[in-house]
Amino acid sequence: MNRTSDQVHTFTALVVSTRPYIVVAAARRNRSRPSRTKLPRACRWVESANPMKSPQPRCSWQATSPVIYLGQNWSLMAAYPRSEPLERRSASVMQTQRFGKINQVGLPSESRLNSSYAEADFADSFSVELQEFASRNPEALAQHIFTRQPKWIALLVRLRDVLVRPFGLKRAVDLQGAGGDRINMFRVFGRYENEIVLGEDDTHLNFRVSILLQPASQTRPRRLTVTTLVFYNRPLGRAYIALIAPFHRAVVQSSLDRAQKLGWPRR
Repeated sequence: MNRTSDQVHTFTALVVSTRPYIVVAAARRNRSRPSRTKLPRACRWVESANPMKSPQPRCSWQATSPVIYLGQNWSLMAAYPRSEPLERRSASVMQTQRFGKINQVGLPSESRLNSSYAEADFADSFSVELQEFASRNPEALAQHIFTRQPKWIALLVRLRDVLVRPFGLKRAVDLQGAGGDRINMFRVFGRYENEIVLGEDDTHLNFRVSILLQPASQTRPRRLTVTTLVFYNRPLGRAYIALIAPFHRAVVQSSLDRAQKLGWPRR
């Protein structure tokens, strides 16, 4: 039986080894028997209900590499999955969960850092809504935020470590390995029922970070607020903050956004 080129396809692939690079699956027409290129782990070929259409790759959340599928005539068909998939969650949770907007807010009067606001050389606060099921333990929430940050933040911290080394400033890699009472690289300065205070003291500046749980009221739901205070010790501290302030704001907002999308720890 003769087979037309519209009905039969041969699949070829360009593979660029490991994550986070891309595995590209392409289709071209010919008259030979179909063959399938090997896909990454957790991916498989899926036949189309329409016999005139080519099979397409499907990948679950565990896939180690993203796949971009190019159909006939090298037209882009689809891309699976996200290059940095979040933790596995059920479809019902994904469909019903609502993520709160992260807002920059005024410095909270309930914080234990309140008495230091007037002395701070730099200060900001970012707040996000917490669902009722979320933990009421500020330390558990701080662990969740600062130990599961987006990967680009780790790369930014490594770059910062290289740049500050000639100035004799403490590096994140040294702080993480310093031991003691820490969450990620931050030293714990105080634990309270609704707040944990982290920070570090260095030659150029001192800083404190508050993770504060604010209860629901008639006008607002429960919220988590991250407040940062910086105190300059010498002119280098002022120059340092002027340089990193935009990155600092992006890091805080991205960390909160990822924390809520991964799912807050439960009570």
